[in-house]
Amino acid sequence: TYDQLLKEFATYRLADEVKLRKADLLVQQQNLSAAEPIYKELAGKKNFTNAEYALFRQAYCVAQQNRHEEAAGVYEQFANRYASSDLASSAILAAGQSWF
Repeated sequence: TYDQLLKEFATYRLADEVKLRKADLLVQQQNLSAAEPIYKELAGKKNFTNAEYALFRQAYCVAQQNRHEEAAGVYEQFANRYASSDLASSAILAAGQSWF
């Protein structure tokens, strides 16, 4: 399992990728409250290749838990941090939808 792999190889260079896959699996299982903090941790890592994806997925998890104001803030953070991303316009739209 992902947990076993992370426990046995906590310092493995791809441990953050394993965490990301675990969070994606948790979302598929509708366990958004468990996935959200993993995405948040990964989104905050400056040298993590998939930090952009993790932040967008964090916002999604927050929104799906009906924490709309917080979701809007995370989506806005995404749009500001990754303005040139293909997902920036989706983040702006999602932020607006979260406010209403």
